[in-house]
Amino acid sequence: MRLAFAFLVFSLALDVVLFGREALYGTAPSLTELSAARHALAQGFLLPLMVSMASRLLPIYSADVLRRRALLEVTIDLLLVGALVRVGAEAIGGYAGLAGSLVALGGALGVAGFIVFAFGMWSALGRLPKATRSLG
Repeated sequence: MRLAFAFLVFSLALDVVLFGREALYGTAPSLTELSAARHALAQGFLLPLMVSMASRLLPIYSADVLRRRALLEVTIDLLLVGALVRVGAEAIGGYAGLAGSLVALGGALGVAGFIVFAFGMWSALGRLPKATRSLG
C-alpha cells in the first residue's frame, strides 16, 4: 500500500507542476499529462485502496482473503504494476508509438487486477451461509 500512497503524492505533485507551469509560462498541460495525473490518482491510489479496504471491511470476503492471501497480493500487484506502466507511458510518451502500446498494457493489467478482485468477491459471495427458517 505504500506504493499506492506514492501514487497519490505523485498525482498531486504532477498536478501542481502542470498547473504551475501553465500559470507561470502560459503552457497548457497536454491531454496525456493530465491523463497521467488522473490515472495516478484513480488507478494507482483509489483502486488499490478500494480493494484493500474491501478485504478488511467485508466479512465474507475478508475471511476468504485470510485463507487465500495470494489472491489479494496478485490483485494489488496487478493494479499497481498496471498503473506504473500506464502512468509512466502517459507522462513520458503520450499515446503514439511504443508509449501507446505501454498505455494499453497498463490499462489491461489494471483491468486484469480488477477482474481477479471481482472473481474473488464473487466466489466469496457464492459461499454465503444459507438462511434457516425459524419455527416461531
